Amino acid sequence: GGGVHRQEGRRLAKEGPRARPFESREPLHPHFLTRRGGALRGVFPARWPSADEELFTMATRVKRIMTQPINLIFRFLQSKTRVQIWIYEMTDLKIEGVIVGFDEYMNLVLDDAYEVYKKKNTRTALGRILLKGDNITLMQSAGSS
Repeated sequence: GGGVHRQEGRRLAKEGPRARPFESREPLHPHFLTRRGGALRGVFPARWPSADEELFTMATRVKRIMTQPINLIFRFLQSKTRVQIWIYEMTDLKIEGVIVGFDEYMNLVLDDAYEVYKKKNTRTALGRILLKGDNITLMQSAGSS
């Protein structure tokens, strides 16, 4: 088959006029790539990571760069940020308030809530409300529009 020969503990490339130690035309495993994308030559593991170890490594990398929706809601709750919420299939109506609680269904408890109608340019005070998660289309800081 294709790939790289091993001879006397040294890695030799099959392709090319001469086999050169520690070089290969096939891509190296992602664990052996530098941050700039260049391959580290001559550094080979005692064994390749298992599929589970590979998934764990990828999952921990993803967690560092990806913000989970629940974490964003929790950040709004912790910082007591006033949020504006777009309501499903009601383009004129927005709800503003401060999140004081939520659950896994994205049901929100909003304090000091207001109904804001853009076309009528009105704000109606609602006080403390429970907004069901299936009505939420978008959530943003109320300072944005």
